[in-house]
Amino acid sequence: MKIAIVGDVHGAPLARKVDEIKDETNFDKLVVLGDLDRAHLAHELMDILDTEDTIAVVGNHDYSHINGETIYSGTMRKQSINSPQMWKEWANDPEATNFIRTGFERGYFGNSGILGKRVSTDLTPEQKIIVIHGAYAGDQHSSSGNS
Repeated sequence: MKIAIVGDVHGAPLARKVDEIKDETNFDKLVVLGDLDRAHLAHELMDILDTEDTIAVVGNHDYSHINGETIYSGTMRKQSINSPQMWKEWANDPEATNFIRTGFERGYFGNSGILGKRVSTDLTPEQKIIVIHGAYAGDQHSSSGNS
């Protein structure tokens, strides 16, 4: 099984990147490690989840944006984006916010800030992996100054 992992999207065009990776590698499963930063990318991720065998994990930035927390991020500074802009974008897109917050409507599960498809049970124990996006302290907060 060929697995492609896309981490820390940070506002980049996700669908285009996934198409490029698919063309180059013909992966069997895709893992997206969150930090979308832009609400419109949640819609791209929803479309990808409908068309590819995908596991998606919410990043600390995604969690912070939908909860109105300040993010200290060099990536966002380079893009001239600040937290209030992100809060407004996410607040004006309830579908994207709900997708990140719960995921339940589309058949995904949420637990401790993690969102993803359930891993198929037809994999052998040797094939199973666990993917976590940071948050080693057990939460998804970005306000500590880490990105």
